[in-house]
Parts: sequence; C-alpha cells; structure tokens
Amino acid sequence: MKSAKPGFIKSCIQSLARWADLPVGVGDGFAYNRDAQNLGCSADAILRLSAAWSCVTLLSDTIATLPLSLYRRTPNGREPAKDHALYRVLHRQANADMTSGQWIGAMTASMLLWGESFNEKKINGGRVIAAMPIMPGRVTRTKASSGAYQYRWVDDAGQQRVASAESIMRIPAFTVDGTNALSPISYGANVFGAARYAEASALKTFQNGLMPTVGFGITQVLKQSQRDEFRTNFESTMAGALNAGKPFLLEGGMTPHMIGIKPSDAQLLETRAFSVEEICSWFRVQPFMIGRAADGQTNWGTGIEQQMIGFITFTLRPWLARIEQAISKDLLRPDEQDTYYAEFSLEGLLRGDSAARQSFYSSALQNGWMNRNDVRRLENMPSIDGGDIFTVQSNLIQLDQLGKQPAAQNAQNALKLWLGINEKGPPE
Repeated sequence: MKSAKPGFIKSCIQSLARWADLPVGVGDGFAYNRDAQNLGCSADAILRLSAAWSCVTLLSDTIATLPLSLYRRTPNGREPAKDHALYRVLHRQANADMTSGQWIGAMTASMLLWGESFNEKKINGGRVIAAMPIMPGRVTRTKASSGAYQYRWVDDAGQQRVASAESIMRIPAFTVDGTNALSPISYGANVFGAARYAEASALKTFQNGLMPTVGFGITQVLKQSQRDEFRTNFESTMAGALNAGKPFLLEGGMTPHMIGIKPSDAQLLETRAFSVEEICSWFRVQPFMIGRAADGQTNWGTGIEQQMIGFITFTLRPWLARIEQAISKDLLRPDEQDTYYAEFSLEGLLRGDSAARQSFYSSALQNGWMNRNDVRRLENMPSIDGGDIFTVQSNLIQLDQLGKQPAAQNAQNALKLWLGINEKGPPE
C-alpha cells in the first residue's frame, strides 16, 4: 500500500474530527485552533497517546538509569567527591521520598512536557542536602522591579508557597531568549491535537463495528414516539461492534444512506501512522526506538553501535548537558564551581551489551587509560592485588627506540615491571 501524502492526511483530519464529535477550530489549512487549552492538549492528555508516552518514558527512563556523580578536580585529573553533601543527592537519594534516579526522571519528563523543571532546594550549612521537584504547571514565575525572580506555587497540601530564586533550581529546555522556556504542550498543540483526533476517530470506528454513520430515509412523516422507538430498536440490535453482521428489517419504504466518509477513504490507519511519526520527530526519537518503524529501517545505520551513537549525540546529549550545567549553576556555591562538577556516565548504556563492554574494556586496558581494578569496579567486582598497574601492549614502543632493543628484551622488561623487579634486585 502506498503511504499517504501528508497534505492529503491533513485534509482528512477535519472530517475525522467532525465524525468523532470532537471540536474543530477555524483558521489555517490544518483547521485547528492553536490554543492548546481549546484542543485539550494538557500533559495528561498528551501522555494518553501511546507514541507520546513511549517517547517521554524512553528519554526520562534512559537518562534516569545513567550514573550521575559529583567530581572534584585534582592536579592529576579528578576523583569522586564523596565527602560533599551534594554527592549523596546526585548519586543515591535526592530527598526523603525519591531516589536520584526518580528525581532525574521527573525533571526530564517535566522538561519534555512543559519545557522546564523546578526544584526547591533544601540547604544546610551552605550546601544543598536535598532537592524537591515541583510540578511546572503549578509554578508562576515573576520578575520584581529589582530584577530578581520570585516563584509562587501551591504544594501538595494545598498551601500557597513563595520562594526566591536562590531557593529554586530551574532548568529551562528550549528557549530563544535564554530566559523564557517554550512549552512543548503549547507549541505542539496541532501535532498532539491531530493525534488525539485520529485516536478518537479510530475508537469510534471500532465501537461502531467499522461501520460509518448511517441515516434512514422514509416517505412519510413519523411521530416523535415512532422516531424514538426506531432509534432505540436500531441501537440495541444493529449499532456497535457486537451487533455487526446481524440482519435488520427495513419497513415502509425505508432506505439507508451513508453519512460521512468511510474509514478506508479517510485513510485512518495511514493517518494514525503519520501522527506517530510527527510525535516522534517532536521529541527527536526515531520511531524504531518505540517499536513503530514501518519498514524496519532507520536513518542512523543498521548496526546497534551507529544507532546508539546517533541516539546519544542528537537526542540524549543535549538533555544531559542541560542537567549537568544546571547542577553546577544552582546546586553548587559560586566558590565551589571551579572545584566541583557533576557528570553523567554514558558507559551505563553499555550494561545491557556484553560484547560492547568487552570491546570497550579491552581497548582501555591495551591502551593504558584504564587498569584492571577500574574495570572490575565498573562491573561491581572486588579489586585484586596488582590490578592498579596500567599496562599497554608489549609490542608498542617509542619510534626512536625501534631496532635498538630486541623483542625478547622488551618482553623481559615488561615482566620485570609487572613483578616489581628493578635493577637492584627483587623488592624487599
């Protein structure tokens, strides 16, 4: 079957919406009121779309599973800042009710749906010891004449809360002025509204047993009681999927007439597939990642490595960078920002691929930028004696030493180094 052209599908949406008894705005060629509220495009309504639910949960759950830690810069590189109060917030438990993973997932979902996330900071001794997420739909952000921002919201107990910018961690997603976040719910009202119309039309189609709306013509005028009796009799014996295929008696010259368009003429299945592609493009997720690839092909290559690189580079990395930078800006004191920083560990994505982990570890060990105990710690295994020694392949020597030392001598020197033997003899 040939895929439907987007222009034709768009022209069918208005008819589908009327047939499903849904409101249709008046305006441009897409025939939608651009106001998200009139289209019923709330966060709850959007998440009821299977494609939107899959995209939001895919991104938020994936980011939530990545290890997030606080590091301290050192002369030789970095080290985990386990003695800092924020380390526990980022790595294990964000607050009394949430793990760090739940907290990260909630922040990501808020940015995906509302375009920004808010957290109330709990501070003790000048350092953040907890972060409490706030539903973005409850928050009002205003700017005083002094230039300082103030936040107002209603908490779960129904109490009005007011906080200054120093007490709030805010992460805006996409913004064109650097300050005001653009809401995907509002800007994607047409995309999500079209998908909701298609879903509602499909639901009504199946409820009606895949039959379009039918009217009946008759040569005489009926009384109201006769009309009511006929309607009740028809709905109980013919309407709905359970009554499909049952014979129905037409009396008194009654003739059926189809009203509206057939589901096949409206290309209902193609319309729903097009809506899935639109939603996926809105969240920058390839349809195959939510199980919706029609032809089984992707634009990222056929190998899992190419697909993972594309997903990390174009979809995940922008969200990770926003969160990392917001943590440094809002959860660390100004005098700490040059010493400490937060970072996600993308190696966490390899935990489900043993072949990829093996290749990654093998390259790290052979090229000397990880040792065996580093690998064992990543695999949740205990350290071993001598595992902190960094090694490289024994056949790799400096270019200016080529031909000056035999291969046997190189192997002997490497063995002495591993055993800890120097020219003065074995260690005491």
